[in-house]
Amino acid sequence: MRSFVPAIFLYRYGVGACLALVGLAAALMTMSDVGVPMPQALFAVVWISLWVTAVATWLSTSWHTARHGAHALWPQALVGLMVLYVSVRLVGSSFAVDDELTSWNYWAEQHFLGVPADFTFTKAAYPQLFAAWIGSIYRAVGTFEWQWVARASLVLVTLWLGLLLVCAADRKGRRGAWVAAVLLLLLWLDGFRISFGRGLADPLMVVALLTSVHYFLDYARDSRRTAALMFCVLSAIVASYTKQPALLWGCLGLPILTGWQVVRGAWQRWTLIPVMTSSVISAAWPLLFGRGFAHNQGVITRSLAQRGVMEQLGHSALAYLIDRPAVLLLVIASLVLCWRKPVLRGIWLILLLPSMLAWFIWGAYSLRLGLHVLGLAALLLLHALEDVPATELASSPPLRYPRRAALLMTLVAMAGAVGTTMWWVARQGIDLWHGPEITLRRYFGDDEESVRAIYRSKVPIWVSSNYLNGMFYGGTPVTAPRVTNEGYSRNDLFHDLTAAGAQYAFTAGAVPYGPSSLVLEQAVRACPQSFHEITRHSTELGFHVYQVDLASLRSGLCRG
Repeated sequence: MRSFVPAIFLYRYGVGACLALVGLAAALMTMSDVGVPMPQALFAVVWISLWVTAVATWLSTSWHTARHGAHALWPQALVGLMVLYVSVRLVGSSFAVDDELTSWNYWAEQHFLGVPADFTFTKAAYPQLFAAWIGSIYRAVGTFEWQWVARASLVLVTLWLGLLLVCAADRKGRRGAWVAAVLLLLLWLDGFRISFGRGLADPLMVVALLTSVHYFLDYARDSRRTAALMFCVLSAIVASYTKQPALLWGCLGLPILTGWQVVRGAWQRWTLIPVMTSSVISAAWPLLFGRGFAHNQGVITRSLAQRGVMEQLGHSALAYLIDRPAVLLLVIASLVLCWRKPVLRGIWLILLLPSMLAWFIWGAYSLRLGLHVLGLAALLLLHALEDVPATELASSPPLRYPRRAALLMTLVAMAGAVGTTMWWVARQGIDLWHGPEITLRRYFGDDEESVRAIYRSKVPIWVSSNYLNGMFYGGTPVTAPRVTNEGYSRNDLFHDLTAAGAQYAFTAGAVPYGPSSLVLEQAVRACPQSFHEITRHSTELGFHVYQVDLASLRSGLCRG
């Protein structure tokens, strides 16, 4: 196994290779969006290649990291448990909660259908690599009804996170293995568990960013590893096109630190070529495709509320550091250990600290928006630990039994994740082949049959919420008002209903988008002859569904 070069390559660069395949799938989907013919078989080949590479990377990492003792089994065991958990969470559900329903899967379906991404509901552009990747998986299987296929692929993101930290601790001996296990447990219990168990772009951005930084440090350790630099820049591009916080690294941090390495004579000048190329590619999104993304007033207002900048920083520090002592300890330990090493100190000051400040100011309403900060602190802490002397490693030959145990444990984890997920799906009676209907079942409960019949009938509907738009988009023609102010009247409602030929209208319950839901409720009370309610039971978010009498509306007997 030691002479099996592909296994060593995957151990070192397998996560980067997987992210490169994700980027390739998203690029192919984008090319298809602009009219370049792309056969379904090509998307299927890329998707299968991703799975094969990921599984091979897991096996190679398990085998290689256990070569000097059984201590490496502890973080590997945690990785297996993490994969099992997210497998059940992701495959056993649909894109049904918050942004995964209203934005990311909505955009993925638009990519699949060849429709430009609609940013009306977000009021600002978002990077589309994640949504394009999900869309490419839908294209590979030929339908977006099989949401479980895409969500199963998201399990790989958790795997990559675990393998990355395991690899970062590999040179640190027994102490590194224990620290990696503790850090994995801390991150998982302090926010990662929830976000990685949903179909969101944030986890992919976090992993791609950490991977890029990890390979940067790997190349800084040994400048003969050109592949590390290549995967560093590729991962930086993937991160930058997945979510906005990674732009700080892709556009600024990476070229600045590379230039510093060249100036101090640690790296050759040619390294600036791939790094600057990747920076230009990363900068193309905010400069060309995502102009105005920084003016996302919904997010900014939600974070700042009525606080000034300094008050906001104090509020965030209290919420995420003082009230979370484990996070505070992680940040302090990372800073203290990194300060002794110039490269790590540079990353801390140029990337981690500005990222933390940006999170505290513009994203403080959610821990999810700061996961990259916690992940960076953990990764840098592992890299800051002292390596086991090379002479000590050379004097201790690879051990056979820990390696066999590691492989066996990995195979058991794979089988356990698949078996447990299948058991859970069967126990819950989940129909994996109709993903959107899983969402309808969740939100409409006892009225699911009536609402599912509407979905399958393909008749036009009118909805008053981005939640409902995400549920029904692609399955049936949907009309949704884009008005968020008070300028939406009953006449506007009647015009929209008749123009679209909407057979059914939905109120928004607890998740309205603008005043249109309230206008519909008032119209139902004022014109009962035009609306017949078909929902008979209370729903989780308070949705109500009405069959619309278009003839009555067109008669003009009821006007606002």
